[in-house]
Amino acid sequence: ALLKQALSKPFTQLCNGKFSRIHRYMGPKLGCAVAFAVLDETPDSQPSIRHLKTVMETINFPPA
Repeated sequence: ALLKQALSKPFTQLCNGKFSRIHRYMGPKLGCAVAFAVLDETPDSQPSIRHLKTVMETINFPPA
């Protein structure tokens, strides 16, 4: 949300590790212009396209 306030251009933020899965789901809702997903979910931080789409459609709150 702070990046969206501070930057006047579209951005994406990449992260990996313990908290990256939640970030990949929530990033677009917090202002990231791009979300990355894979065709089939991996045990690491990569969500599947299907799961990302479901989260994006389910969580409905105004952008930051």
